[in-house]
Amino acid sequence: MRYVLVCMLIFNLTSCELSEKESVYAQPAFTEFVNLQCEARKLKNERFTLAGKLRQDENYVSNPDSLKKALASQGRELGDRIRQGLDHFTTEMSLDQKRTFNDSLEARIAQLNCE
Repeated sequence: MRYVLVCMLIFNLTSCELSEKESVYAQPAFTEFVNLQCEARKLKNERFTLAGKLRQDENYVSNPDSLKKALASQGRELGDRIRQGLDHFTTEMSLDQKRTFNDSLEARIAQLNCE
């Protein structure tokens, strides 16, 4: 009898943990977070592309410093929002849950072709 109760308790705990994890990925906030990550990666690629073009031709744009500042400002804003999202999603997670979260995040980002 005791064995059955222990088994039921373990099953319930793992089921709650699983549904809790799944619910994170079903939240609209997770989709928004994935989109933020995608936007940040696109911005990073845009910055690298701009830097490459400026190395080849210093006159590529009329005011490269203002463009660099604008891109840096956008990057900082995205970074702050991403950090807030990470705190929101992962504060209560164990290390294994965080790894699962990261794997899920990367898989969703890969589907969006953000690179």
